[in-house]
Amino acid sequence: MYRYILRILYVLLLAIFMRTHSSCKKLIEVENPIASMNGEDIFNDEAAAIGVLTGIYEKMSINGPTSYGTSISSFLPFFCGLSADEYRLYNTSNTQHIAYYTNAVLPDNYSPFWVEAYNVIYITNSVIEAIPKSTIANKELKNQLLGEAKFMRAYCYFYLTNLFGDIPLILKTDYKANNLVGQALQSDVYQQIIKDLMDAKNLLTVDFVNITAQTPISERTSPTKWAAASLLARVYLYIEEYDKAVVESSAVINQSQFSLTNVDETFLANSSEAIWQLQPVTMGRNTEDARVYVLTGAPDGQHPVGLNPSLISKFELGDKRFNNWIGSIEVNGTNYYFPHKYKVIEYGQPVSEYTMILRLAEQYLIRAESRIKQGEINKGIDDLNFLRMRARILATQEIPNPLPPLPYGLEESDAMEKVAFEREFEFFAEGGHRWLDLKRTNKVDNVMAVETPLKGGKWNSFKQLYPIPSSDILCNQNLKQNNGY
Repeated sequence: MYRYILRILYVLLLAIFMRTHSSCKKLIEVENPIASMNGEDIFNDEAAAIGVLTGIYEKMSINGPTSYGTSISSFLPFFCGLSADEYRLYNTSNTQHIAYYTNAVLPDNYSPFWVEAYNVIYITNSVIEAIPKSTIANKELKNQLLGEAKFMRAYCYFYLTNLFGDIPLILKTDYKANNLVGQALQSDVYQQIIKDLMDAKNLLTVDFVNITAQTPISERTSPTKWAAASLLARVYLYIEEYDKAVVESSAVINQSQFSLTNVDETFLANSSEAIWQLQPVTMGRNTEDARVYVLTGAPDGQHPVGLNPSLISKFELGDKRFNNWIGSIEVNGTNYYFPHKYKVIEYGQPVSEYTMILRLAEQYLIRAESRIKQGEINKGIDDLNFLRMRARILATQEIPNPLPPLPYGLEESDAMEKVAFEREFEFFAEGGHRWLDLKRTNKVDNVMAVETPLKGGKWNSFKQLYPIPSSDILCNQNLKQNNGY
């Protein structure tokens, strides 16, 4: 009966966390449901405590039949891709899609990532507070749960600060205090992210394991030490601490459990390139990405976007990424290109694809860019060429020299252009990378001044940050709107 009651409490707890906050009562001021539901008991039970973290990953993955883009994992590629130069929006029936696509997001537009990320942060804060006091005897389990919570908090704050700038840094579950928190400087947010990731590296397992039995498993669906190191490498790249970025990325690259796959295997479940993936959670489906992006006819309300023709024109002859990761369909004389990294769209098929969150190719690109920035340009070119080699098709009579290696002796500016191209080819429709890359490399104004008018909007530099939701500002006088809104 005791365990049965715990399960009920756990289900109710997740129901509270997973609701959509559309009114003034936002996450950062929500009353403490754990305290009101005997949360200490939840974190004193192994299965229930594991379930809380599992619930986070389910929450990151799940979407309804018409709500793609409302979970964390789907918002980043879809809405950030709309904001950048990745897509053409062919179906304009959704006003929210139009707002992001034309770079015309307003403070009163619903902001799914803001809401969902702070929901996850609240859960992780509750774990971080409760686990050290838990009576669970399994020390390895407690370390893993605490490490996963710190990793997930860092992951959410990384994207929040890159999408919104200065943001509330919520580290506790005290709703009264949270209701008064103002914005922290982005530099302070980054320092907290680094602290959480350093802690996570020390707490998380080296291998993918069953955390209760501490036995190896093939599933790559929970963070390990190397997921923390991978995100830490990205953070150091973004804040231009290139020496540290090289150390962290090299540590991941040197792990024998990770290797680059053939491009047609990269996004399969438990691919050797996967550092962290999410399992599908919608009954009868593989990934939501395939369901939304893969076109079997003309774009419509369920499949509203295709790839920007400008991306298609940049690919070199003989690049497997073009052949395997981009699909096309001709409808009434119009050729539509679409992301085809995930391919299984049929309902009821066996699960063979997982949503990729962190993968090894990024670590090569982080190390390449960091080495170039440190003056080790030829070493950076080596990393780029390693990626290009796996993307190179076999030579044919029609293409005798496909995707040739990049030469040594480039100037830094030229080498950085090569990095930018490789990142664009690797990460289109994936993780919001393109939108963030344009901003961090100071290219966003030049690119979007051209692209936004083509999308029917008008570009202003302040639009590279999304607005703080007006409903949160109305509820908290210490929050200030981003400039320009």
